[in-house]
Amino acid sequence: MSDQINQKDIKTTAGTDSKTNTKVVSDSTKKVTDIGNKSASIPVSYLIFVLLLGVAGFCFVLWNKIQDVQLEQQQILIKAREQVSNVELKLDQREVTFKQYRLSSEQQLKSLREAVIQLRSVAGRGKTGWVLSEVEYLLLIANHQLRLSGNIKTAIQALTEADERLHSLGDPRSLTTRKLIAVEIQSLKKVKVPDISGMTLKLDSLTEPVLSMALATASVETLRGNVKKDKVPKSKEKGLAKSLENALNKLKGLVVVRRLSQPIKPMLKPEQEAAIRQVLELKLQAARVALVLGKQQRFHSSLVASISWIKSNFDTSNKVVQQVLLVIGQLADAKLKPILPDISSSLREVRLLLQQTGKPSTSSESVK
Repeated sequence: MSDQINQKDIKTTAGTDSKTNTKVVSDSTKKVTDIGNKSASIPVSYLIFVLLLGVAGFCFVLWNKIQDVQLEQQQILIKAREQVSNVELKLDQREVTFKQYRLSSEQQLKSLREAVIQLRSVAGRGKTGWVLSEVEYLLLIANHQLRLSGNIKTAIQALTEADERLHSLGDPRSLTTRKLIAVEIQSLKKVKVPDISGMTLKLDSLTEPVLSMALATASVETLRGNVKKDKVPKSKEKGLAKSLENALNKLKGLVVVRRLSQPIKPMLKPEQEAAIRQVLELKLQAARVALVLGKQQRFHSSLVASISWIKSNFDTSNKVVQQVLLVIGQLADAKLKPILPDISSSLREVRLLLQQTGKPSTSSESVK
């Protein structure tokens, strides 16, 4: 029994030893494999790191290339847009030019059509149409001369010539027009045309009196020049009585007494007198220029200024000064442009006759 127990203990001991040896071997084997695995994993990680660096560098280079390509594409797009805008601008300019050319072509075509129509109407006119066209032209000249330049004489001549043309036509329909022309001629003859030449000569005639007019000064010569001297009566008596009377008259002329209502002004220097006369001459010259140009308001204002200047600087009691004031006053009241009558009724009547005959008028101008 004891042997059996010992054998069992030996077996159990052997079993336990084998198990422990097996564990030791397996642990050592694991350590060896772990060391091998660690030694093998170190170069693989380096390799992976290097690969990652390479991939990152490639991606960086690729990203830079993509940015460069995008920048080039943007520049190309900007240039393309500029070219497109330039092309659109040129197209707009050409479109505007084409529209202008089309409008000018249409206007030329319209003018050509009107010219053809007028040519056909002229070619198809008879004697009545030609005479009425001449009358219309003459009446148009009369209206222009009267309204634009105020030439009454030329207007009367044109109206008379138009009446003679209608008289030679012998058409009863023109009687109304002839009556209107006769009335217009009579109204023009009643117009009082101002004598511009005569008024100019009157202004020119004032040059010498202006130089000799007495100034409003307190000089003895001026005062004596304005006093009316009594004429020595003629006596048939001879001898001592006549001589004595003449001597007394001469003595009376040496003493002059004059009462002045205004204070005496100091005598002027020769330069001041010349300046006063020159200012008056300039005012009269301005009035003369306004008279020639037909400027009514300027003419009147220059003459009124001349009158005021004479009254304030010259002796108004002097006969020469009074005569100059009288002439200037008459000129200041004159009318340079008379009221002109309306002579467009006959022209409208002639155009109505042209429309009745089916022939267009030679002028498209309307007369108001």
